[in-house]
Amino acid sequence: MWLGGKDLAEGKNKDLFVATLLRDGEVVAHSKSTTGFIDDGHFEPKYVSFYHPHERS
Repeated sequence: MWLGGKDLAEGKNKDLFVATLLRDGEVVAHSKSTTGFIDDGHFEPKYVSFYHPHERS
């Protein structure tokens, strides 16, 4: 996926992100809770691994 400064909330210049994959509104996969950072500036490619949804232990 591509992320950049325009994906940040107003007034922020850096933030964490979690990727979620939905099918018909249902979560079918997600990234880890500490996937990476969105940096201010141009869009950059971000590579994530997806995992099946499961209860946290």
